[in-house]
Amino acid sequence: MHTDSSTAGAAGERLPGFDRVRVGAMLAVVMFHAALPYACRELSGLLWTVRVAGDEHGVLADPLFWTAEAVIMPLFFGMSGFWSARAGARGTVAAFVMGRVRRMGVPLALGCITIGAASLAIWVIAMPLTGRLSWEDARRLDLPRHMSDQLWGTAHLWYLQYVLLWALFQVPLDAVVAAADRGEYPVVARALNWLDKTMRSPRRWLLPTVGLTLLLAVEPDVYLGFPHGWFPHAEKFLHSGVCFLFGWLCWRNRSALAAAGPAAARPLALAASLAAFPLYLAVQFSALGGGGDRLPILPAGLCAGLAITAALIYGASSRRPTGRLVATLAGASFWVYLVHQPIVGALHLGLKFVDMPADLKFLSVLCVAIGLSMATEPVSRRTRLGRLLTGRNEPTLPPATIRFPVARPDDQPEDRPVRRAA
Repeated sequence: MHTDSSTAGAAGERLPGFDRVRVGAMLAVVMFHAALPYACRELSGLLWTVRVAGDEHGVLADPLFWTAEAVIMPLFFGMSGFWSARAGARGTVAAFVMGRVRRMGVPLALGCITIGAASLAIWVIAMPLTGRLSWEDARRLDLPRHMSDQLWGTAHLWYLQYVLLWALFQVPLDAVVAAADRGEYPVVARALNWLDKTMRSPRRWLLPTVGLTLLLAVEPDVYLGFPHGWFPHAEKFLHSGVCFLFGWLCWRNRSALAAAGPAAARPLALAASLAAFPLYLAVQFSALGGGGDRLPILPAGLCAGLAITAALIYGASSRRPTGRLVATLAGASFWVYLVHQPIVGALHLGLKFVDMPADLKFLSVLCVAIGLSMATEPVSRRTRLGRLLTGRNEPTLPPATIRFPVARPDDQPEDRPVRRAA
């Protein structure tokens, strides 16, 4: 069986390519929420501060939204799987579990209490302002069933819940794989051998593509909706697991990705960009009532599989140092993920009463939301609550002092931005 004993991407090695991937993912997730009200159709199960797919339609916002909807969460879970596998290789099981709880579980719990409460207040105020609820019902939180089901839950923090659960699943997975690598469990050993061979070949992109496409075929609402609640949605959870486990495989075969180099990521990224065109056409046709909800399944799975493979190859292989701006944005990306959603929702609500083109509203919300999120980033470093929300142990230096970040084994989350003062 193949086992990756290379030091490429070893536990103490810096992988600067992932800083650029993190920045791109952070900008894309804010872009996704900023474009949401101006899309051609609603995401079923998602309640926003303004009506979605109403009179305002963005020529720019709409295709960017549907492309981001296909790619963003697979990319986040792929990176999480890679860094979680790295964390699992660095210490004891107890240390790994405690680290995951501190870096995912605590932010999830505190985020629901603080950021979630702020979001709930903004959303409840938005309902009467947009004519979907009376002020008296809003004051008493007497919400219709369809609103209540969509407002109560983990909201955009569901990602933390899913990553934590997959990280806990990784504990027995790592134990079984270690035993198979020692020659035990021959069936598991043969399966791993086949996966490793595939990961070392140019066909590696087929693994996430096939898995995601099959799951979307079973439940198209994973792409065209927002299954939501306090507990994981089965198909959505498996969808995230395909990406998480692919990231785990990328860590296991990191030397093959490093040997492929950033050049191997370029044709995959180009192919993902090209797949976005038939994806958008399929969504448009589906929104007009043709082809049904299953029409976008294949292009969505293809676009996501190609994009996640390109990003992980680039992150694992690029050794070009990051500059100050990229390091600053990467260092703040987890904080931006936490706080941007209520900011974006409030901005959409305010701009509802402003007469301007939809695409200009989209760009305004995108820029202002990123600016406000970055402006509040010092809270994540200078306050006890901020450090708990971002999984830090101690105060850190401001981003302006960052030049070339280096991972710190004890303090920085492996599946989110890491940084170190120059």
